[in-house]
Amino acid sequence: MAEHGQNSIIGELEAITGSTRSHTVHAIRESELVRMPMALFNAISTQHPATTIRFLRMIASRVRKASEPIQNRTAQSKANATSTNLNLKTICVMPMTRNVPVAAFAERLRVALEDIGAPTAYLDQATAIRQLGKHAFTKMGKLKVGGWLGEKESRYRMVLYVVDTPVTSSWTMTSIKQVSP
Repeated sequence: MAEHGQNSIIGELEAITGSTRSHTVHAIRESELVRMPMALFNAISTQHPATTIRFLRMIASRVRKASEPIQNRTAQSKANATSTNLNLKTICVMPMTRNVPVAAFAERLRVALEDIGAPTAYLDQATAIRQLGKHAFTKMGKLKVGGWLGEKESRYRMVLYVVDTPVTSSWTMTSIKQVSP
């Protein structure tokens, strides 16, 4: 029905109306979710009416958009197709053969993205190990890696995962997993 990106709120209509969700959400990659019990939602709504108003405005906006005539939505879709995909957040730069200057290419890509106004993080294995320690990719370190990568994706508009390691390495597998749909 729709694609949702970072910081999306899903199920607010059902929370407001107390109805059962009619759709299932599927994550296309590892995601961090917050599930709010109905009692907590009701308590927040009572104590902070501005929050409820914000949810109602989001719902009204979605209902309005869904009820637009099909020709308007088609024209808008064509216009959006030429604009930047706002959900595009991660890019994996991975060489197809050996001896490809992947780091140099990725750095030029980072500069180009920043030149068009997209603050970009450049992440390679050395950066991960420097920040998280040599045990970052052990079983115990994976949780720490996940949090660190999530922080980078929250902080930067774009994140480049630069694969400068063998295909079977933990960094390569982590990079692919972070950008896989």
